[in-house]
Amino acid sequence: MATVTIAIDVDETLRDALARAAEAAGQSIAGYLTAAAADRMLRDAGAGYASVLASHPQFALDVAAARQAALRQAADARAEVLAKYECTDGTRRPRAAAVATS
Repeated sequence: MATVTIAIDVDETLRDALARAAEAAGQSIAGYLTAAAADRMLRDAGAGYASVLASHPQFALDVAAARQAALRQAADARAEVLAKYECTDGTRRPRAAAVATS
C-alpha cells in the first residue's frame, strides 16, 4: 500500500469549482482529484494506440491473439480452482474435506 500526497495551489474560485464538481460526483475532493488524475494517466497512456493498431495490422493481430490466450489461461485457472472446491452437497469445501466429513 502506498501513500500519495497531492498538493494543488489554486485560487478560491477554482477551489470552489472543484468542491462543487466533487460534490456532484458524490466524492470527496481528494477522491475526485485522485480519480481524475488516474483517468488522465490512463487516457494519456492509451493516446495513439488505435492509430498504431490501424497502421500495423500484424501487430494488431498479435495483440488480439495474446489477449485471447491470456483470457483462455485465466478461464482455465478459474475452472481448475472451481473444480477443486466443487462439492456434491452445494458447499464450497475442498473435495478432500468433503470426503473426510462424509
